[in-house]
Amino acid sequence: MAKVQIQKLLDFTLQIRHATNGDDEIVGTGFIVSDSGLVVTCAHVVKAAAGSVYQGVEVGAYFTPARQKWQARVIGCFKDCDDDVVMLQLEDENSSFILPSNMHPARIAGADESEGNPFLSYGYKRLEKYRAGRAEGKILGEVESPDNVVLQHNPIQLKSSEINGGMSGAAVLDVERDRVVGIISETWFPDETGKDRDTAWAVNVRVLALPPIALSISNENGVTETDIVPMETAPMTDNIAMSTLKQKLVNAPPIFDEWVGRVELLQALDEDWGDPARRIVELIGFGGEGKSSVARRWVANVLSSNRKPLAAFWWGFYENGGIDEFFEALAEFLVGDVIDISEYKSASEKIRLINSVLRKGGRYLFVLDGLEVLQHESGDDYGLLKSPDLREWLRTLAKGENEAFCVVTSRAPLFDLIDLTTFVHRDVERLTDGEGCELLQKLGVRGEVAALRQVVRDWDGYALVLSLLGTYLVERYAGDVAKIEEIEAPLVQEARYDRVRRVLRRYDEHLSEAEREVMECFSAFRLPVKEAALADLGGSSGILNQLVNYRMLRYDNRLQHYTTHPLIRAHYLERLKEKPIEVVQALHNRIKSWYLDIAGEMPEVPTLEQLAPLIEAVHHACQAGEYDEANDIRRERIYQGNQRVLPNKLGAWETNLAIMQEFFPQGDTSQNPQVSQPRTKGFVLNEIALCLMCLGRLHETPPFYERGTKIDLAQSDWRNASVGYRNLADLYANLGDLAASAKSAREAIALSDRAEDKNYKRNSLAYLAYAEFLQGDRTTAGEAFRQAEILECKIYPSSQYLNSIGGIFHAEYLLRYGEVDYGRRVTEVNLKVCEENHFVKSVSQCHRVLGDLGIDPQVHYAEALKIARSISFRPALIEALLGYGRWLVGLGLIPISQDVEQAISYSPTEQCYMLSLRTNEHPIDENDLALARQYLDEALTYATTSGYRIYETDLRIALAWLHWREGDLITARREADRAKRASEEMGYFWGQVDASNLITNYELRITRC
Repeated sequence: MAKVQIQKLLDFTLQIRHATNGDDEIVGTGFIVSDSGLVVTCAHVVKAAAGSVYQGVEVGAYFTPARQKWQARVIGCFKDCDDDVVMLQLEDENSSFILPSNMHPARIAGADESEGNPFLSYGYKRLEKYRAGRAEGKILGEVESPDNVVLQHNPIQLKSSEINGGMSGAAVLDVERDRVVGIISETWFPDETGKDRDTAWAVNVRVLALPPIALSISNENGVTETDIVPMETAPMTDNIAMSTLKQKLVNAPPIFDEWVGRVELLQALDEDWGDPARRIVELIGFGGEGKSSVARRWVANVLSSNRKPLAAFWWGFYENGGIDEFFEALAEFLVGDVIDISEYKSASEKIRLINSVLRKGGRYLFVLDGLEVLQHESGDDYGLLKSPDLREWLRTLAKGENEAFCVVTSRAPLFDLIDLTTFVHRDVERLTDGEGCELLQKLGVRGEVAALRQVVRDWDGYALVLSLLGTYLVERYAGDVAKIEEIEAPLVQEARYDRVRRVLRRYDEHLSEAEREVMECFSAFRLPVKEAALADLGGSSGILNQLVNYRMLRYDNRLQHYTTHPLIRAHYLERLKEKPIEVVQALHNRIKSWYLDIAGEMPEVPTLEQLAPLIEAVHHACQAGEYDEANDIRRERIYQGNQRVLPNKLGAWETNLAIMQEFFPQGDTSQNPQVSQPRTKGFVLNEIALCLMCLGRLHETPPFYERGTKIDLAQSDWRNASVGYRNLADLYANLGDLAASAKSAREAIALSDRAEDKNYKRNSLAYLAYAEFLQGDRTTAGEAFRQAEILECKIYPSSQYLNSIGGIFHAEYLLRYGEVDYGRRVTEVNLKVCEENHFVKSVSQCHRVLGDLGIDPQVHYAEALKIARSISFRPALIEALLGYGRWLVGLGLIPISQDVEQAISYSPTEQCYMLSLRTNEHPIDENDLALARQYLDEALTYATTSGYRIYETDLRIALAWLHWREGDLITARREADRAKRASEEMGYFWGQVDASNLITNYELRITRC
């Protein structure tokens, strides 16, 4: 019996083209067999494309669904035999191949068990205007090799009337086994008698297992691993993964000689590492219990064992708390030697790059140390991650979509992963009396064992405190345990962190004044500190060495910088803040100057690592009270003026938000920004709102837009006040508060009139029209769009239609009300304008609208999704995923009739049909539905976590129809009811219409049954 779901040929089939620049003639077909870009085709196809066949020769390759073009290099061919097959390696220009999201390698197997089975194929045969076609037939089985040729495996004879020129190199997919078993190589063109007219031959995939190609093949699982024999003339590039163990341990603590105990915990980590069902382990405990030390010791053990990973990466969030920096550093670590990471602008795009590398296989080891920096510390969200990008990436690791293994250390439980069985947390608890005693002895503390054990009990086996106490006794009293009486033992109920402070206060009494000064200066730094910086602040090498001996500081010989434990830094930072404000500000001014001196000139598109000194200069300028200077550094050197490098070119919205928060006292954004100019205050507030919107934190956004607008109004700055209300209209529409959206848009229009600015009025009219359109008020929406279009023509006489977001809003309106041709004209002109002006997010949205309009949907949705993934603008990504997923389900937006419009507006009838299943435009199969679920689920996660209620409603309706297509009518009805209730609550007219459509179909189906 044939499988219900089989591979989709279009997912792995490629065009093979001439290699000559400018000549895109298709000469044959190929198909991809691995995530790393290995492609199979016929030797005679390569010869037709390049003139000859040898290792290293290049041809062109093109994947139509992704509109992706590559160079392909021959890395495997048979010199001493005539098997008509070669192996190619796809290569991006100046980088390694990254698999497009809609491309999936073929699962292959030998043809030995395929005799008599039906097959399917797809290749680039030209049939007039059609450049590709399908073929089906029967696999007849193996035949003897032809005369005068040397073959390593006999050919496979096929029966099909549809194999023609151009299909050479195409896959032969055994339908029953769901495996590609052959490569089409020849077809028989009969004479006038017509004998054997349906005959063709294929190369048995089994030949790919032979050297020098040597592809590992499994009958059950297709390609299990790629193991091409290296060639002298062309180094292997089929795997980005490192051939020797590569490691980057950013701010990992040193491995102390005085290690004791933790045997069971280390053994548990070993078992987790060896368990394929375990992907993420959290070490959880109080600060100072030794979580980082345990992780560091275990990593050292693994790296020296015979079970070492392919690569190891450690990131300390206490010293580098930015999520943008983390993903940039991880991507650079994984592929920075072969890919220019600066080409990947947004965090989401870097994450997709990271995941594509991890999918290539290999056991990578990641350690995320001090993750509590990015978790909520209290309230209902306690333990939840603040960053949606980090949450989804960790969930991807936990779901086992690759072989990576991750250790997290944190003071707070990682509740975002609690529902996944591949995640486990392990408590890092106090040292036992015996372990604590051994630690003190290794530190050099002398005395009776009973006395040592009593110290451990008095201080509750607290690892950091015992380490500090032991070092103190050795440095001050030659290790005599009896002298512990000088430090009063803690009270039973005393908090653990108070115990650290108690010991550190004793240290303070015995540090020299110069040593205390260095520790206080050190605490002012947020990043690891170079010796040169401390030297400028009075930190001689002798003082620094002594502080390292006291275990107050840690020194990294490889990176040549100093760090300390977070609790120690916190103690000395509190001491620093007790000093006169002018002293503290003077220190921050000196640190600011040091960072500015080392920053140097920035390239046109710097990395976050290159920007780090300038970001720190902003922080220290603000701490010094020099807020206007900080803003100048931000504007001129980080943003590079109107280039807006940090948010727009790097997509580093998390980092941008952190910078903007510097302008508030103690980061308290409920207060006013401390810059002097009101206009700059308004800018800071609006920039925070924009950051929050781009990060998907919509519910936090309104107060910042409202406060910024209030400042603009107080200054009679009607233009910026108009922009503020327009931003609020956009925000409220996303949140589903459509009445507030329309009200804000009207305020924006009134203010644009006061400013006498036609541009601002046109834009504000578009937002009003859209808000009214979403509520189903065709008359008001239509009139507002008409007025906006009139203004467009007055401003730009050569322009007929609204452009950018206004044109996108208008096209959606026109589509819903049946003016499809008009909508197409608006969008095609808009796309051209946006491309010319590099309005990247609007380009994505234009492609999505063209897909909604039914114009080459797959091409335009794919392009919309590709662009949306490359930028940090969540709405464009949600829209692209929604449109593509909806189309894959077989849904189309059908213009609403006037009768239905009146019915849904003025009566309770459910007889309306809007979002309807397509019947003949796009044939649906199981693979389409699986991909649709992937896209819709991804978009729903973004929508629900960020608060995009309109998108959430549309997505639930699309998922309801997906359930319908899968035969689950009850779940479909439940989702539709949920969407309808939400739409009624928001006043979202189209959600009511679309949900009612499915509900009506459900009632009719039940009635017929």
